[in-house]
Amino acid sequence: SFTDGIALDGSLDLGNTQADFADNNGIPVRTALAEFTVDEQGMVKINEAEFELLQEGRLKAAGSIDTVKQQLDLAIGVENVAAADAVQQNIVGRLNGNINVKGESASPNINWSLDSGFARTTGLLSILTDKLQGQRTLKLSDVKLTPQDGGEIIAGGELQLFQNQLLKLDIVSKNFNPSKMDKQLPVGNINGNI
Repeated sequence: SFTDGIALDGSLDLGNTQADFADNNGIPVRTALAEFTVDEQGMVKINEAEFELLQEGRLKAAGSIDTVKQQLDLAIGVENVAAADAVQQNIVGRLNGNINVKGESASPNINWSLDSGFARTTGLLSILTDKLQGQRTLKLSDVKLTPQDGGEIIAGGELQLFQNQLLKLDIVSKNFNPSKMDKQLPVGNINGNI
């Protein structure tokens, strides 16, 4: 009610009877459930949202979106998500973990910590927007891919999306064994810098 400073208080319950793989031009979400409020200043608070994907995977979200200041503060839980929950490509493992989205909606910072049961990945993706130069840049920081007992890959860099489209990428591999992520990949002990 307006007396409580709430302009809208509600829930969303959507079902997608034609859910399909993203690489088949479909939307890989079967259901979307959410409880939210919108206050008089345009602050959207998502108390709880849950998305059921094509198979067993689920995404859970909570947080806020300040529509006036154009700020995001969202926490997304990833539960039991496999490649088959979104695309037709067969990739081993199911992802569990967290993704956090914070900052201006035009330039958010997205950090993640995900585990497939075979490997773990962490990192930060910053989307940098330079309105004066008409440039948007994807910046990766502290990206790590660590297979269980299989070494690690550490990466960072950036890609400009417009104008020169420059790519700068630094990769360090320490005792990396691809077969520890998927038995179909070759066994190795990769060391080096790119």
